[in-house]
Amino acid sequence: SKKQAIIGVVFFFFQRLNIKWDGQERALMMKWFAASESIRLKNEKVNRQCVKLTERLMAEGFPCCILKGQGNAMMYPNPMSRTSGDIDAWLYGTREDIYNYVRRIVPKSFTQDKHIEFPVFKDTVVEIHYAPTSFSNLFYQKRLNRYIQSIRDRQFEHKIELMGNGTISIPTDDFNRIFQLCHIKSHFFVEGIGLRQLIDYYYLLKKSCGNEEEVYWLKHLGLYKFATGVMWIEKHILGLEDKYLLVQPNEK
Repeated sequence: SKKQAIIGVVFFFFQRLNIKWDGQERALMMKWFAASESIRLKNEKVNRQCVKLTERLMAEGFPCCILKGQGNAMMYPNPMSRTSGDIDAWLYGTREDIYNYVRRIVPKSFTQDKHIEFPVFKDTVVEIHYAPTSFSNLFYQKRLNRYIQSIRDRQFEHKIELMGNGTISIPTDDFNRIFQLCHIKSHFFVEGIGLRQLIDYYYLLKKSCGNEEEVYWLKHLGLYKFATGVMWIEKHILGLEDKYLLVQPNEK
């Protein structure tokens, strides 16, 4: 659980089992409870930071959409059990305008192909995204740009209440199913896939069913075969029902 960053999620379900723990097991559960409580407190802080960041960027003229992170947590049975990480904020604006805005505030901010760091919080990393995701393959990148352009406006208009702290914009479910699959695939090639990303995707798929248009974009963006492998994990490892699967699972 610790290695996969799912301590709070697993402990939440342990609590629901109503098991009586004795001896060493009880000591372990108390240690686990302390770790879970730390995750809850961190979530409360990052929730407040997401709202504060959104309000600041809006005031500066940049509508903001929070990717993954706290938006994903809201899909869980217990949103405070998910281990929080960085804040990824996708801004509505040109790359040049966003870059100039961040560099004006943080002149030496580190930049990458799709984001620039925005260290406005002492204890939480913030990445400002010019685009939600990208491909190294230029052929698929061109198609991805066209897809993002077609759904962009809806993402910044899709707002949720964040645990009583205020509202933020997060991606719509249909875009999230494509975007987060891109994110999982990029992790597969660079850092490796963790269970936290796959559990995030499990709860995303449980929210609503995909459609033929999404399958079209999976094929058009070169994600289809990878999606069949992810669906096998979601079904056979995490127990997702067939009706929620985007495509047919493929173990190979």
